[in-house]
Parts: sequence; structure tokens; C-alpha cells
Amino acid sequence: MAKYIFDHDKLRLAISLAKIIKPESGDYCFSFSSNKLTIFSFDRRRYVCSSVLSENIGEIDTSFKSNEYYINASRLSLFDSDLTSIVISINDKSMSISCSGDFQKRNVNLKRKNSKSKRKQVPLIPSYESVSINSKDFEQLLTQVSCSALIKETKTIEEMRINQVHFYSGEDYACSSARYYGTAVYLPGVGLDLSIVAADIPAIKR
Repeated sequence: MAKYIFDHDKLRLAISLAKIIKPESGDYCFSFSSNKLTIFSFDRRRYVCSSVLSENIGEIDTSFKSNEYYINASRLSLFDSDLTSIVISINDKSMSISCSGDFQKRNVNLKRKNSKSKRKQVPLIPSYESVSINSKDFEQLLTQVSCSALIKETKTIEEMRINQVHFYSGEDYACSSARYYGTAVYLPGVGLDLSIVAADIPAIKR
């Protein structure tokens, strides 16, 4: 059995990030590797993963890797409480979550994913280079560049292709275009190489 002890505030932050995407299945996926918990949430075309390190690093086998465990969105309220001590224990068949504090204690037990389950597989995490950008500057960039991107619910592949904000590798700007005009916003050091569906920008800014 592997036991993970987490800082309450750090774990709540990781869960908050995972909540940016509402899971299509209604469940969030917890996966453990070495001394780290990774939380996944995904729908038909987007996914988010957030990670948090345990506080008892020296007590965990660095070669340990768990199965996938799924926790329903309604049960995440357990982590929103004022209970500050969080311990997650893993064995071959289940995951046990114990939260305590202020003379209270709550427990949740979850079975691991069945090998015959028809549940969608968690997307693979792509290999990519990261950049460090001030969050306020990046939020302002997205606000300005989205002036020419049609921020609406995209329901078709064609809409997803059109309503995008584009970043280019080695370039310090992002751009978007509408039917009759376009917008380019410069931010030194941004240098990303990706495109964002405009409808996802409000979630990213959160």
C-alpha cells in the first residue's frame, strides 16, 4: 500500500485547475506516479491535467505507479471543506481518501478502473516545451486578441477552424481574424506554437 499526504491548499488548487474542463463522463481521473498525483478532466475535444506533489516524499517508492481511479464531480466537495489533513492510500483494488480536522473526519473509498470498462481512455500528455509568462500579461493578451475571434460555442469542425487564436513558434505575438478585420497583439517572450479555439479562451483566462 502507498500512502500520500497532501497540503490542503495545494491539492485544492490542483482540483480547481482540473475543474476548468467539465468532464463529459461526470468523473475526474486520479493517477499516481512516484510522489505525484495527477488529476485529469476531459470532454470530447479538450482535456486538462494538473499535478500536485505529496508532502511525505521520502516515504514513497519512486518506482510506484498506480491504476486510474475515478471520482464523481459531486464527491469533490470533500476537498472544499475546512478539513485540513488529507491522506490518500492506494492498494491493488481501491483508493481511500481520508480528510480530518476540527474534531471531524470524512472517508471515501473508490475502486480502481475495471480492465473491461468501456470508459474512454485518458489522453496521453504530449511532450512540449514550456515558457514562463506573467499571468496578468497573458490574460491581457488573450483579452485583446480575442476582439477579432468570435467567442461563441463552437459546434462544428469548421467553426473550430475559423474561430481561433494563433501563436507561432519564435514569434512574440498572437493573432486572430474575423470576416472583415484582424488583430495581432505582441508580448515579448510568448513564443508559443499552438492555436486556441476562441470559445475556450474564457476558461483559459480563469
